[in-house]
Amino acid sequence: MIKKYDADSIRYFLTINAPEMKDANFSWREFIYSHNSELLGSYGNFINRTLKFIEKYFESEIPTKYLEGEILYNLKELYTTVGNLVESGHMKP
Repeated sequence: MIKKYDADSIRYFLTINAPEMKDANFSWREFIYSHNSELLGSYGNFINRTLKFIEKYFESEIPTKYLEGEILYNLKELYTTVGNLVESGHMKP
């Protein structure tokens, strides 16, 4: 499986579909759908929309901005919190 699919694709599928407190059923059909439709399709759509937005509103230039203050603090806290949840196996809200 790891030879055919990227580890991030496998992680994504298990994060979205695996229950935390019991065994999960694995289906190749569901995995391939998840990989192709949800992951690649949604990601590609997001990238395309982002690039079109930048082209339309920022003349194809990505503006340089810096995070500071409360926003930066909250972002760092969120990063730490999510990392701790993932490390402890809690993948769902």
